[in-house]
Amino acid sequence: MRKFNWTPLLICWATSTIIAFFMGLIGLGGWEHGLLISTICFVIGGMALLAMRLQWKPPVKLSEDSEEFEAIKAMWFEEAKKVTPKTLPRFIDMLIHGYEHDYGTICHAMSAAALAGAYALEHSPQGGITGFQSGFVMWGFLRNWLSVDGPLSLIQWRNLLYPQHVKDFPITIMDQETMDYLQAEAKKLLADPENGDGFTHPEVKAHWERLAAGQPPEGLKVVA
Repeated sequence: MRKFNWTPLLICWATSTIIAFFMGLIGLGGWEHGLLISTICFVIGGMALLAMRLQWKPPVKLSEDSEEFEAIKAMWFEEAKKVTPKTLPRFIDMLIHGYEHDYGTICHAMSAAALAGAYALEHSPQGGITGFQSGFVMWGFLRNWLSVDGPLSLIQWRNLLYPQHVKDFPITIMDQETMDYLQAEAKKLLADPENGDGFTHPEVKAHWERLAAGQPPEGLKVVA
């Protein structure tokens, strides 16, 4: 855990006090004046040190499985999108020194830092990239971070909630976790008043009902 480090502050405090004494001694011509100035500097420096210590807070200990962390994580990624080149160092410092991470939370913190770095450039005079360019950013980071070579693809499983995407879907098998996700999302869509009769195509609604009942999309098989 990061502790409050008094050493560099005390060194600066003592050094400035000694310098003030000699400045007063040489400039005003007497040790009394030097002592007076150094005493004033000593008192002001002490008050500043005390104020810094009172404002300092120890890092927040995080646990990836806690509800508290879910709110903190959401805040990180929301704030990351607002970061500018000027505020980026402060955001990174907050992620490093503001929290005591565990095995999982540090991964989320690094993701937030990467997102903040991208948005810092986006908010610079040379930013303002298109959605097409954003895809290159994502793939460029993925390849270099994971040292991946060769063809890659990204599967948007959520597209299976709509029957028009099922026929041309590039995968014919999925795991039970994905099926559970589709089933839960289909139930949410069916329960949403905005998707009631007259607002949703009958074929789409029938597709949701099959998913909600645990039936995988046509042509796809669930494997353990």
